[in-house]
Amino acid sequence: MPAVASALNYFYAEPNQAGVPYDEGLVIDPIYTSDALMGIPFDANDDLFEDVVNAFSNSGWVSAAEGYWMASHRNEEWSWAWQDFVQKVRHQSRYFFMSSTRDTNAPYPYAPLDVLGLVGEMAGQLGLLVSIPERTKLHRVRERVGNSDWPVCGEQLGAPPNHMANAGRMNPAGISYLYLAKTEKGALAEVLRGPPCHAVVGDFDTVRPLTVLDLTRLPPPPSVFDESQRRNREAILFLDDFVADICQPVQKDGREHVSYVPSQVVSEFFAQVFKTTDGEQLDGIVYPSAISPGSVNLALFPRDDSDPFGHAVKFVRGTEVSLDTWGKFSKAIA
Repeated sequence: MPAVASALNYFYAEPNQAGVPYDEGLVIDPIYTSDALMGIPFDANDDLFEDVVNAFSNSGWVSAAEGYWMASHRNEEWSWAWQDFVQKVRHQSRYFFMSSTRDTNAPYPYAPLDVLGLVGEMAGQLGLLVSIPERTKLHRVRERVGNSDWPVCGEQLGAPPNHMANAGRMNPAGISYLYLAKTEKGALAEVLRGPPCHAVVGDFDTVRPLTVLDLTRLPPPPSVFDESQRRNREAILFLDDFVADICQPVQKDGREHVSYVPSQVVSEFFAQVFKTTDGEQLDGIVYPSAISPGSVNLALFPRDDSDPFGHAVKFVRGTEVSLDTWGKFSKAIA
């Protein structure tokens, strides 16, 4: 009962205690204890559920984060701040958003730049800053179009030079990142759209341990009844929404460069501003594929202008692949 009561009081409160005003009656209608418990949610067999309902002397409840009817939980505030950040960098201030101050009318205490620091702080707390071991195999695919006969080598299968780099999910136009997949099938699915097609699969090995932000390692949210884990629960709920937002599929309709802006700004922050507690720069971001469910991608940040990704990976080999039927294609990417 203490655990159930703690969870109930985390989301709801008695109207007078929550400060609900009167205007010829309460301005919002209370709900019954049974409805409040289902809203947590508290699941139990009917007899136990009825016993728990009857254990509470209060029979009317209103939504009340932190005990106040107008308040919000932190994960809600963080999500609103993120959505405000997305709106600003897409449609208001792409290059000087960091100078924007907090909107005093907003229901959250965060300026746009604060949101990025918040994500970095949570990532460290939840163990999302991880090391990819040396000699880890990664893959990248380049399609052969028409009669192209470029040689199979690291230069041709690596990232394009900056002057040829289009805007991608993580990189702005003109700044080339090296996109790799953890599996050959994932790499094929990212590039090929259907048969007949001819491509080269490039295999790469990491040359040293790489420190990355791994957005695929989010733990499940702790139980709502675990009072000691409330902060972690809110952080995970927020990051779940955050990851889903920056990794969602984007329609290639000519406006994808706008859709990609928030994830590009996030990447630039983690590539150039963020440091680990040891003062290390990150080498890249690991994220779930928007094209191939279950596949995992890595966007490597450039470092040296003469060899932007030599600090991280080396080309090992390239393999020609021809997929001329749907059967072969489906098997190759499934």
